[in-house]
Amino acid sequence: MMGGTPLAYAASMTSSNWVILSDTQNCGGGKSTSTNYILFDSLCENAAGAQTGTSYVLDSGFQGQKDRPFIDATLSGNALAFGTLSPSSISSSTVTLTVTTNANGGYNADIVTDGALRTSGGSSFTDASASDTISAGSGKYGIRTSGDDGQYNATDTGISASAKTVASKTSGASASVTTITFKAAPSGLTSAGQYSQAITILVAGTF
Repeated sequence: MMGGTPLAYAASMTSSNWVILSDTQNCGGGKSTSTNYILFDSLCENAAGAQTGTSYVLDSGFQGQKDRPFIDATLSGNALAFGTLSPSSISSSTVTLTVTTNANGGYNADIVTDGALRTSGGSSFTDASASDTISAGSGKYGIRTSGDDGQYNATDTGISASAKTVASKTSGASASVTTITFKAAPSGLTSAGQYSQAITILVAGTF
């Protein structure tokens, strides 16, 4: 029922228990400390430093790598299952989104669908309104979020082919978790059948 591929930053070298994002060749350097300072230095690097052009900015060398932009977004799963639906209850299924980024402006996570939650015969749920409360027997379908970055923690909301921001942060994030709960509440008039929907979650940083 849910589509989308977790995002990850690229790495030069990886193994089962370590990641090297990038590397440089030099003849020395490292970490030096004293009672009132900490120094990271490198020696003998070629062409290190900031370089710019009309369409790029390059901050090369070991020291420049500390500001290398990255964003890592993962989902706890790529499928949802409501089980057997009943007009007397609200069925729900959850997925968690975890985001880590050094983007100074933070990130936005948007959700978009390929249409209504529907059967192959054309029957569908009614999407919840922008600010709604899904109740048993209402025939509605939508989501609610939880977590510091969640944008719909206090109300239910519908999702559609128009992107909607479900998680957002205005600064860097370290393993920020947002739980998205999908809710379906069939009414007595909801047609029997197998309902499905493709869902995509897009995560972008503001660097």
